[in-house]
Amino acid sequence: MAGMVNNPERPYDLSSVGERLTMLRERERRWKNLDWISRTRLATPAITSSPICVHGGVVYLNNEDAKEDIIGLHSASLPSNATDDVKWTEINLGKTILISTLAIEHDLLVCLTSCAQ
Repeated sequence: MAGMVNNPERPYDLSSVGERLTMLRERERRWKNLDWISRTRLATPAITSSPICVHGGVVYLNNEDAKEDIIGLHSASLPSNATDDVKWTEINLGKTILISTLAIEHDLLVCLTSCAQ
């Protein structure tokens, strides 16, 4: 196929183009019918609240302190399959976060924090 490039993260060197097309069609069929091959539970960091965003294959959680103030965020890429490891990254601003939002298309995280007078 003209312009086709293999994904460097998935070594399909042993599969033919026809086999990969069959795999793609099967994946699309499963998504269309919500017919999952497997389900995976993610272990989350100890002090977190509900997800604030799941976008582009990444989940973001608030990081709360003992007073339940939001002081940072945790993020992790969702696994492609059940055998992939999930690695959490912590963003700690050292201030209470009042609200946060993401602009994935700009690779931007915006946090409004409180400031003591």
